[in-house]
Amino acid sequence: MAVLFLAAFGMTLREPRLWEYHNELAGGTANAYTQFGNEGLDLGQRFPEMRAFHDRVIVPEQSTLFVDYWFGEKQAIAAKMRYRRRILGMEDDNVAGVYEGYFMLDIGRTLPEPDWGWDPDTIYKDTKVVTRLGHVQVRKGRVEDPMGRAGSMYYAVVEYLYRKSGKDDVLITRRLEEVVKVIPAHVGAAVELANAYQRLGDGPSAVRALRRLLDHEKVPVEALVRTQVEAQLAKLESSSDPASLEPLRNPWME
Repeated sequence: MAVLFLAAFGMTLREPRLWEYHNELAGGTANAYTQFGNEGLDLGQRFPEMRAFHDRVIVPEQSTLFVDYWFGEKQAIAAKMRYRRRILGMEDDNVAGVYEGYFMLDIGRTLPEPDWGWDPDTIYKDTKVVTRLGHVQVRKGRVEDPMGRAGSMYYAVVEYLYRKSGKDDVLITRRLEEVVKVIPAHVGAAVELANAYQRLGDGPSAVRALRRLLDHEKVPVEALVRTQVEAQLAKLESSSDPASLEPLRNPWME
């Protein structure tokens, strides 16, 4: 036991963030991200480092900071950080997803995900790495990231629906059509899109939104969700009044 304790002490002696330590079997702390994602890294412990970088670099340059990494947004607001959401509201028309400034990203985002259409070499080609804060990489430059914009728009729609009790279903369908065009395998966007069409009484469009999700082959829908979607499709296709049907629960609202 003493030998194991000494070995662990020796391996972690110089580790600046013990809460993100990974041993060599996992690729070491620097490279473990290439093997798996660990939600335990993203519980707010990194905020002091992020704020220190902001105060040291962003403030003097009066630049803009975009954060593609989970952190306490309320903390950033309270700290008066020059942080900006990619989406400023439901009226956002930056469909191409063009942004310029500093970008803090989960370093796992530097790995390609071909099935989802994510190519970091293309997205970040006009940026340069400034520093690394453990699991977070900081880049500076210009990005054209329609997928990132689409993902952010989905969360803007969810906030509009569930926090602000938004009722403009025409606006909701317009924004979510932008999302699923870029991310056709996005379950949450497809379900909310179908629900919005359903509330508008547009059964064929609701059916189309759900069928498009099921037909996407590169990222298959999980079996239980597929069963729920297929059941909703059966109801929509047999109903003359889609607005009277119960909406499909969004499985990504866990």
